[in-house]
Amino acid sequence: MKKFNLSDLSTYLFQREVSDKHWAFSMEYEPSYVEDGHLGSLILDLFKNMPAVCEGYSDAQIAQGLNYIINPSLSDLAFFFGGDVEYEITEKFLDSTLLVFKTVFAARLAPDNDEYDHDLSYVCKVWWDVLPYVCDMKPDIQRKILKKVLGILEQIIAMDSMVCRESALRGLESLSPYMAQECDRIIAEHASRLPKDLLALFNRDRYLH
Repeated sequence: MKKFNLSDLSTYLFQREVSDKHWAFSMEYEPSYVEDGHLGSLILDLFKNMPAVCEGYSDAQIAQGLNYIINPSLSDLAFFFGGDVEYEITEKFLDSTLLVFKTVFAARLAPDNDEYDHDLSYVCKVWWDVLPYVCDMKPDIQRKILKKVLGILEQIIAMDSMVCRESALRGLESLSPYMAQECDRIIAEHASRLPKDLLALFNRDRYLH
C-alpha cells in the first residue's frame, strides 16, 4: 500500500469544487489510516511549501483546505495542541503557520489586490479564533505557547496586508485575557495602521487619540 504523501494531502485538501460544502464530513478519507506523527509532518511540509503546493488552485480552494486543517469543527487535524503533545512539535506548527501568513495570506491578500477571494480573506481573519491553541495542558507549556503566539501576532500585525492585520488584531483580542498588558502594547503601537471602525469594533479606538 502506497504511503500517504504530501501530494496526496494537497490533492485531498485543495482539489475540490468550492460549491461542495459537505466534503469535510465525508468518509472518503479516514485520518486513522495515517499515523498522527506522519500526518503532522506532512502538514508542516505543506505549510512550508504552500506557494509551490498551491500552484494551480484557486484562492477559494486554498481557503477551504486550510480551514479544514485548523478548524476542529471540520476535522481533527489540529492535533498540534494538547496535554500529550511536546512543546517542540507545537512550536514547529506555529512557526509554519507564520509562513502561511507570509507566503499565502500576505501575498494573495495584498493591499494592491482589490479583487481578492472573500473565502480566503475569511479564513485569514478567523485563523486565531478557531485554532485551538488554548486547551488542556500543563500551565508552563500553555504559557510558552501563548508567548509564542503573541510573538507571531506581533509580526503579522506589522504586515502590509490589511486582512492580515485584522487577523492579528482578532488574535490579540482572543489572547488578551491571558496576556492583557502585552496585547495592549502591541495594539497601541500599531493602531495608526488599522481602520478606526475595526478598532472601534473591539473597543480599541481610544488608541487613536
